[in-house]
Amino acid sequence: MSLITLYSMIKQTLYFLLLYLFLANVVLGQGLGNGSDGSPSISGIVNVYTYLIFDASKCAKGLQVNDANSFAANDLILIIQMQGAAIIDNNNSNYGQVIAENNAGNYEYAKVKSVSGNVIFLEFPTLR
Repeated sequence: MSLITLYSMIKQTLYFLLLYLFLANVVLGQGLGNGSDGSPSISGIVNVYTYLIFDASKCAKGLQVNDANSFAANDLILIIQMQGAAIIDNNNSNYGQVIAENNAGNYEYAKVKSVSGNVIFLEFPTLR
């Protein structure tokens, strides 16, 4: 094995290690947990949902929703944009073909910091 090949392998390993440490810090740094508490005991209603009253902007820390009664501090929530894609709406064989996604399907997880009325405040600003 040549010295150049060895250097290249060490360099790749260091890049991978740095990427791993960065990603681990991002995930754990968001306060989403690391599983150290073990498996949760799940029973009853597992998922609840509501919808936004106003569009959420990037970097928002508060989401005004229709009904926030089922949400509490430290809840892990999934924010997902379900609508917005543009489709062909002509009555032919191309009907329903997506021509522009327009951010439909974007999602991210967030941790609830607090709830006040129908506003869910997030621990960290949204990314999308």
